[in-house]
Amino acid sequence: MRYSVCAALAVGAALAGSCGELEVDAIAGPPAYSPEACNGPPCGDRCVDTSTDALHCGECGNACSAGVPCVAGRCACPNGSETCGGQCVDLLTDPVHCGECGNACATGTVCNDGGCAAGCDPPKVNCSGACVVLLNDTLHCGDCRIQCGGGALCIGGTCLCPPNSTLCSGACVNTRVDVRHCGRCDAHCGGAAECVNGQCV
Repeated sequence: MRYSVCAALAVGAALAGSCGELEVDAIAGPPAYSPEACNGPPCGDRCVDTSTDALHCGECGNACSAGVPCVAGRCACPNGSETCGGQCVDLLTDPVHCGECGNACATGTVCNDGGCAAGCDPPKVNCSGACVVLLNDTLHCGDCRIQCGGGALCIGGTCLCPPNSTLCSGACVNTRVDVRHCGRCDAHCGGAAECVNGQCV
């Protein structure tokens, strides 16, 4: 196979260009996709985990709304939170949705147990108007600035993933099928390769 090649060489302030043809061998692509290699039902030409994939939640093509994770095959917010405006919020602590969606607390007040108040009840702390317990709050885990993402839970002030998933780049993933974290975090499968049982094939 022949490809047109142009090379530019800078010499001092002068720039000279030259073009020609280069013959190279065709590069072999990844092995052909095989639905039988997937751990679950394939979606199109990709192996996906329908129990956690927000684009194929529970079944192929069932996409969750922005900000709503796929948990155990269902588009659902983590325990203790509800959907307001397409986002998962905690009605007991959210100063913009305090007690119910759209009920914003006045400036200088906080949302404490679902009601607007002047301050937080101990041992809760004020995190930008939200009264939270840092040991178990997924939106403020261990620190007001730390949010557990991708289905992680806040346990003892640390973001931890559910069983059979791993925390990679702030999100819980199944390293057995995730092409961006295949077998371990940040192990990318190149091209159109699939991740099957933690290996790129």
